[in-house]
Amino acid sequence: MFIPLMILGVLPFIQLGVSYYASVGVVGGLILFWFQRAHLLVLFQRFLLARLAIVALMILFTWGYPGSSSDVLRAAREGIFFFLVTGCVGWRLPGLEGSVTNAARYTKLLLLGLLGLTLLQTFFLSRGVYFGIPRALFSQNSNTIAGELDLYYSDIRPNGPYGEPSYLGGVCLCLMFAFGPILLKKSSVNHNTVLALIVVIVSRSFSGLVFCLLMLFSNLWKLVSSFTTKLFVLAGIVVVCAGLLMTENTVTSRLDRLRSGEDVSSMARVVQPIAMIPDILTRNPTGIPLNAFMELGYVPAVGVYSEDLVHNALLNLILNYGWLGLIAIGVWMCVLPDFNSRLFMLLLAMQNGAILTPDKFVLIALSFMIYNSCRASLPSRAPDQLKVGAQPSAQHEQVVYRPITETKPWN
Repeated sequence: MFIPLMILGVLPFIQLGVSYYASVGVVGGLILFWFQRAHLLVLFQRFLLARLAIVALMILFTWGYPGSSSDVLRAAREGIFFFLVTGCVGWRLPGLEGSVTNAARYTKLLLLGLLGLTLLQTFFLSRGVYFGIPRALFSQNSNTIAGELDLYYSDIRPNGPYGEPSYLGGVCLCLMFAFGPILLKKSSVNHNTVLALIVVIVSRSFSGLVFCLLMLFSNLWKLVSSFTTKLFVLAGIVVVCAGLLMTENTVTSRLDRLRSGEDVSSMARVVQPIAMIPDILTRNPTGIPLNAFMELGYVPAVGVYSEDLVHNALLNLILNYGWLGLIAIGVWMCVLPDFNSRLFMLLLAMQNGAILTPDKFVLIALSFMIYNSCRASLPSRAPDQLKVGAQPSAQHEQVVYRPITETKPWN
């Protein structure tokens, strides 16, 4: 019940709701807690004091900033979700036998549905018609839904059931990461990987395509042991990239605009916030709360308005909390079990300006539940490296399980 409910009932509608907290994302989080109720202590296993101190200081620093009373509740919410997303990395799917196979099966249904919807949207958008979930049903990201003038004057990309194409790309990234440990080992996972790539290509999400390709490359590099095969993987990536660069397509046009500094999305998501960080850390070592930062107006140092610099969730931690945000990122990376999970978190954080939110908690927690179950299902990892709190199978009832986070990276 849990797997189809989360994959087919929550993931496609995770941005919908009547308000920010009365939303599918919050309901999905409650469902996760219910099914993990016997293993909630996993949230307190790694770097507990450091994580609690970061949560307290996030609230304290925001409270101490002049005129930031409206940001205190936001800091408290982000602190709570920081604690949750750094603790849920040890969760697993309920039960081991068959859970990964079921998750892969329902994920294929989800991806087929996403592909069908994006193809329909491509058809209707080419005729100036919006085909998708009405704007009024979104609890967030509703401002990115195309309006009548957008349909007439702009080149609108398909966004699936989400508020923007990059969010669709972020969901595909989560699914590719989650099943990464058993890529090339199960045909259903291989099919899902291809489907996810097709979805992001059809959506024309530049960040989605780049991030998914990076995740795929990391998965393949980790799974392949032969040096010769690694060279073939590298050669394949080079050939694909060369093919893209030698033809006219969305990727090459975005790269041309990025080189010339005309790609507003990439500049605002990566380049310009990074340029702001040294100034923030020097002049405001405890950061500038979000609302106060957005009220700064025009920022001469980077030549844009401050509200255009908050599209990268990872960099927002530094902009909003200063050196504490930098420490928080470091602790976050230390909590994660291996290189692939660190890469995944860095990429997902760049998807948009918010990661410490109910919907992102659901995406992250579910991704790690599948990821850990996939790792535990591998013959070389079972049974002695399963997650704490896992239900042992009958033939291994006497085995003492060690946390998966204690294993060495790249195992």
